[in-house]
Amino acid sequence: MRSRLFAGFIFNAQPMIVQLGFALALGIVIDAFVIRMTFIPATMALVKEKAWWIPGWLDRLVPDLDVEGDKLTHKIPLAAPTDNRRRSESELRNQSRVSTVSTDTVDTRAHNVLEMVMPQ
Repeated sequence: MRSRLFAGFIFNAQPMIVQLGFALALGIVIDAFVIRMTFIPATMALVKEKAWWIPGWLDRLVPDLDVEGDKLTHKIPLAAPTDNRRRSESELRNQSRVSTVSTDTVDTRAHNVLEMVMPQ
């Protein structure tokens, strides 16, 4: 986005502004495509886990945020299986069934939505 702004300076009548605009636009394009899309991913692939290393003193200062809730999965106890017998297919089907909606209902709802979006 910024490269377009600086590229606009190229059409100026003053040669100093044209050179400045060209240099800044070219620098941003090189930074975006060559550096950020080539060198940085390649370097991170080479150093592997060391790319994510953080010093201990800084790790103690930075708060430990759990955005996705992974820590909750460790706190919630999982129910132990009551018996070791194999369940039949019908038991598994009934257990995994959340709700049953017929395909006719889904087709009707989809048709109604399409009619609202694209009237004939």
